[in-house]
Amino acid sequence: MEFIISGIHFPISEEMKNYRYYRKLFSDLADQVASEFDALYTKQNHRLEDIIQNGSNQYAQCMYPVIQTALKCLAEKDILSYDAAGFWSKYGKYFDYWSEAYDHLEEQYAAIVLDEKSMDEYRTLRRKTRGRVVGGGFGVGGALKGMAAAGAMNAAAGAAHMIVNGIGKIGSSFRSSSKLSAIFNDPDTKKSLVDAVRMSVFSCHNAVIMCIFDHIPSFPCTIVTPEDSKQSYIQIDNLRHIADNPERVLHSLPHIWKLNPYNLICYRVLLKILGDADGELSRLAAYFDCDILPDKLKLMEERRKELSISTEVLAQHAHDQLCKAADRLGLSHDCDIILEVDKALHEFDRKARTVDGIELKTREEAAVASKELQEIRKAVAMTDCHDKTELAALLPQLEKYQSSVAKKHIRALRKTLEHLLEEEKCVRSAIDGIPALKFDSAEQAQAAAKEMAQAEAILGSYSLNELDQITQAQQAIADLKLSQPVDTAVQKMLQQQQNSAQEVIDCTFLGKLYNSVEEKKAVEKEYHKIKTKLMMHPDHTEIAYIRKQLDTLDFPEQAYSEIEAGLAPYEGTSPSSQPAHSANHNAASTSSAPSSSSASSSSATPSQKAVDTIISLLILAIIIAAIFVRVTVTPSFEAHSIRVMGYEMLISRHQTAPVLTAVDGLKNGILVFGETIVAFFMEGFSDFIAGFHFHFIGNALWLLFGWMWIIIKETLVSIGRYFVTIVMIGKESTSIGYLASYIGSALVPWILCWISNRFGSKKN
Repeated sequence: MEFIISGIHFPISEEMKNYRYYRKLFSDLADQVASEFDALYTKQNHRLEDIIQNGSNQYAQCMYPVIQTALKCLAEKDILSYDAAGFWSKYGKYFDYWSEAYDHLEEQYAAIVLDEKSMDEYRTLRRKTRGRVVGGGFGVGGALKGMAAAGAMNAAAGAAHMIVNGIGKIGSSFRSSSKLSAIFNDPDTKKSLVDAVRMSVFSCHNAVIMCIFDHIPSFPCTIVTPEDSKQSYIQIDNLRHIADNPERVLHSLPHIWKLNPYNLICYRVLLKILGDADGELSRLAAYFDCDILPDKLKLMEERRKELSISTEVLAQHAHDQLCKAADRLGLSHDCDIILEVDKALHEFDRKARTVDGIELKTREEAAVASKELQEIRKAVAMTDCHDKTELAALLPQLEKYQSSVAKKHIRALRKTLEHLLEEEKCVRSAIDGIPALKFDSAEQAQAAAKEMAQAEAILGSYSLNELDQITQAQQAIADLKLSQPVDTAVQKMLQQQQNSAQEVIDCTFLGKLYNSVEEKKAVEKEYHKIKTKLMMHPDHTEIAYIRKQLDTLDFPEQAYSEIEAGLAPYEGTSPSSQPAHSANHNAASTSSAPSSSSASSSSATPSQKAVDTIISLLILAIIIAAIFVRVTVTPSFEAHSIRVMGYEMLISRHQTAPVLTAVDGLKNGILVFGETIVAFFMEGFSDFIAGFHFHFIGNALWLLFGWMWIIIKETLVSIGRYFVTIVMIGKESTSIGYLASYIGSALVPWILCWISNRFGSKKN
């Protein structure tokens, strides 16, 4: 068997055939097994520790069917003396790419999780176990029983050592955990292991061939050794020194090719010098698993860059040259590079056949249409197209032109003439609101135009924004006795003006114009409601309501001033001290929360401020007391634990007493409230500080948004804790004295809130 390329012979020997058979067998398996390992890795490994513990098992699980294939190849040569473990032990050095990749990852892991002492112990263990076959099945069942390799199996010992000795360091070091996650999430981590599996599977062909050589020394097979491969690349690289002499290059190539027929560069050189018109070079390359199609396309692309397609002539030349190049390389003319040039040629042709936006069938038709268009444009330039007489005289002269381009322009001129004729029958008024009037004849339109001029003269002497003026204009138009179309159009416009003027009146309240009658009525209704309240001596709640309405509704300036004057006696201020209020006060008053808060606080009376101060001090006193004084409970209370979603619902700070008295009840009722508030702040602050355990970006996000979550969570927990605790401590004693004092004191915080709400400055 041989391939002949441009007279150069490339014979395929029996040795090359046998080597190709085993190489291709395991090459086809390599990608399949690598994909299986990739899927297994993703499914079973969720952190770096999983890879350290399970990675070698997963590798062995994927390699088992590969080793079985190798054993089948040996059996075909009557070599039956090896099981999986024996073959791996003796010939694993030819295909074990896993150990190096795994050991590198294991070293990274050990450096993070082990201290210096444990690291020394681990390295000692690795030195002792490396290179020694250990029995076992990698944890993947009976099918793998007895199958092992020194690097793969003994990794389990090192992994176990690290997991045991390194767990304390991991648990105490957030930085270590972050480093482990970074290594696991690095795409190169998985890629390095997947590539190792792929190379291990592929290289099994070398192990099989070496085993056959050991048992059948005369077996015809030529291995491409690393030295052969290296020499192949070196010699091809040196061909560049004689690149100007293709004959010498071609003379050297068969020898270089024989060193390593799987060297793709060799086929590239042949392709560049000889081409591949008959496809023989492609078949030779494919026989040795090399694909030169990308190289053919690259040569085509390089040739395309040398050619210009800026004009139609250049594009046609480029097309011809590329077709020649495709023929030389054995490519069809429908490749993308040639199709790109074809597209440019089609576009040049389309543009040549396009006249005034119309694409014609042939270039001959386009030439005729272009000539007719020039003659039409010349005739139009000599005609006043706003004069219907001249335009009507021009159209018959253009009927001789029959191209689609000419007909398009003739149609446009006809429409212009029709428009001019229609305009003669129309009457348009200079006054907005009077519609255009159409008549059956130009004579009727001329008569109506005179009447419209009379009406416009009359209307010009009236103001059409005032009701009485509009009424007078209506009567004046009626006195003219205009024709029905003109009179109807003018009177309709006047009626619309009258409706608009009336709407302005209906939407105006105290000199302010509103967008609708409904809005005006709402403001007017609220105005009278507020005036009534001011006459009835309003309390602080009603005054706050009035203030809110002033901020919410868009009152007229006059109404605002009157309401301010009415509020002055109840707020202790004079009308003159109130801030100026513009006609657009609604937008200003609602533009910011501080202005609303300021208005609210300024309305507080001295007595209301005093109530606020006293209530605040009492609440603060309860919270401070809860810090220094503990709730008293019976010993049985300590046995209780009520948890909701992991949160304890009973207060944790308390003291015990065998019997609870009325004094304890009086103290407990108040302190439960204070203790709940104290727990809110203490636990919330503690949880917020504990939340800083992420990487830098995570900590920054927690600083910005974590406090929101803490407030929401602690509020919900505190509400539940208060009500659960208040009930459970209430059940601590059945004494009437204890229960009465406990219930009474438990109501104290709520009574204080009610007093603040009723007599303070703000509504709760």
